[in-house]
Amino acid sequence: MTALLAFFIVLNSMAEDQTGANLYSGTGSFNAALSTHGMPGSFPNNRSSKVVQQNAVAPKYMVGDPEQEDFGNGAGPDETDDGGRIINREEDQFSRFLSELQRVSTLKKEPEVLGEFSLDVFSAIPAEGSLMTPELKATLGQVRSSFSSKNYAMEITVWATTPSQTAWTRAARQASEIRSEAINYLKADAVKQQRITAVGRTWIAAKLKRPSVSISLRRLESSGR
Repeated sequence: MTALLAFFIVLNSMAEDQTGANLYSGTGSFNAALSTHGMPGSFPNNRSSKVVQQNAVAPKYMVGDPEQEDFGNGAGPDETDDGGRIINREEDQFSRFLSELQRVSTLKKEPEVLGEFSLDVFSAIPAEGSLMTPELKATLGQVRSSFSSKNYAMEITVWATTPSQTAWTRAARQASEIRSEAINYLKADAVKQQRITAVGRTWIAAKLKRPSVSISLRRLESSGR
């Protein structure tokens, strides 16, 4: 009876403080600590069982406040700076995204573009037959000598007639066909074919005359540098 009475007194004295916040303070932090690597215990995959318990089991996350002038001065997200590790949540999520992307795919750094120029073709693309107009052939002839260098890459852009999904899809299909015809016209080998790309885009300058095709030539950083 004495034990039951003491238990009842304890429950009664804590009844007013048993809120959701206090419940999380007691159980939420415990569950969060179990999911971190700071808790002592054994880890799988033949890792060391000698784990040192740290004072801070997890870093603090903070999101920038545009209205706060002293943001980024290294202070903690709370009122007192205890010198704990602070992680920007957006940067951390983006870093994890890049790590996961690198894990599932092969990434390589693109060479730096040292220079670029574009030539516009305004003659209409034929509705049927060959898409290589005389003006487009003449434009490709102007960039033939520069494109022969291994440090140059070519991009063929077909501008959609209207800013719509149908027009954009048609422009992308025409760009792919023009690329195939340009490869045959330039007699590009397998190495040069990899340096020729084709895209379809919408023309965003309403006050400027829209070209049908643009040939862009880019001078890339040498791979030997």
